[in-house]
Amino acid sequence: MVLIDGRELAKEIRENLAEKVKTFKTKPKLAVILCGDDEASKVYVKIKSKACQEVGIEYDEYVLTTSSTQDDLMKLINDYVSSFKDTIKKEWNGIECYKEMVDANDNNARQGEWQGWYFEYLFKKYLAEHSNSKIEWYGSKKKGDIDLDIKFTDSEWTFGDLKADQINHDILGNSFECLDTVIKDNHGTVYYICCLYKAEKDSDHHYEVSKYWNDYVREESKRYATEEELKERYGKRMKYSVKPQLLCVLKIDEIIYEIL
Repeated sequence: MVLIDGRELAKEIRENLAEKVKTFKTKPKLAVILCGDDEASKVYVKIKSKACQEVGIEYDEYVLTTSSTQDDLMKLINDYVSSFKDTIKKEWNGIECYKEMVDANDNNARQGEWQGWYFEYLFKKYLAEHSNSKIEWYGSKKKGDIDLDIKFTDSEWTFGDLKADQINHDILGNSFECLDTVIKDNHGTVYYICCLYKAEKDSDHHYEVSKYWNDYVREESKRYATEEELKERYGKRMKYSVKPQLLCVLKIDEIIYEIL
């Protein structure tokens, strides 16, 4: 029989983690949302706070009462998105963004018109590095499922979605069937996290991003055979680079949905 000293083992693990955290370019953060007055939960959260301090992880705690409203959720979302905003580069180059997504083996890395997919990729990456028990990546594309990116776990019918478009364009929405299911049929709410940007056309830069996407990123069996075909199909829509100008959250509930 081998006796293991649990406390010593835990101490050793935390010391190793502390050294590893020091090497990270971005310091991890644990965000905890405590809802209600359950004493056991308070003790558990306090332990986690201490553990974060020991290994050098940032820690945020949000306390909601049992009577918390959608306004409280809106504040939490705004705070989370504000922190996410601080990690976003001021300019995105199409080729560099494709390389980053491909290297990370992102599901949407090979899609055309990269800027919206890159925005989703950045948020998924941030969510993985800054986990929050009340926000989870949903992103189901299965037929019949809710076609929205984010699920807020405190409410069965509260979702979020990521949108990116040029600052002088209308923000693209989801199908009315999807929104009807969440908002009208189940009295739910959808929060749109929107990135509005200024863009440079790829056609003004000799179609560099279009060519890179077609030659190195897109599935070989789907590549355009000629440069002229590529320019006609994608080159006119492809962006060379974008500069995010505004990151905002829009709340769509039953009242606003009826107005729309």
